[in-house]
Amino acid sequence: MTVVSNALGLFETWLNTSIAQGIIYDMKTQMYTHFQKQPYQYFVESKQGEIVTRMTGDVNGVQSAVSTTMTNSIKNVGTIIVSIVALFQCNWILALTGMAIVPFFILPARVTGKRRWIIARESQENLDHLRELIDRPYEAKADVVSLLEETKAGGRAVQRCQL
Repeated sequence: MTVVSNALGLFETWLNTSIAQGIIYDMKTQMYTHFQKQPYQYFVESKQGEIVTRMTGDVNGVQSAVSTTMTNSIKNVGTIIVSIVALFQCNWILALTGMAIVPFFILPARVTGKRRWIIARESQENLDHLRELIDRPYEAKADVVSLLEETKAGGRAVQRCQL
């Protein structure tokens, strides 16, 4: 029985990974194609950190959702169904009482889930801002280097005009 259980676990992991990697590949390809179609002005006006953080965050979020959340959800639904059937077989009054209490747990879970969503969005915005701050010194350095090169070239042009 242990061998069969391990074989099923291995198959589940392989299938889950295959599906997740296929979805991620398609998503990255579509994102790349979408960015290739964007006008130059989009990249000039958009914050670099926001674009990079959103891309990596979205891809990682989808990968996590597909590989972990979907599998756990299917397992949890199966567990709930088996538990309800077992409860009704043991004591139907106790099963009905237990099912009547469930809505009192769902409401706080929904409120907490909405709050978590807000916190996740704020966290993403903070990551975008941090990425922008990290990228800013490199952009400033490139601007200074190009300004110095233009100044040197301009200085040579002025010297030629004076001769």
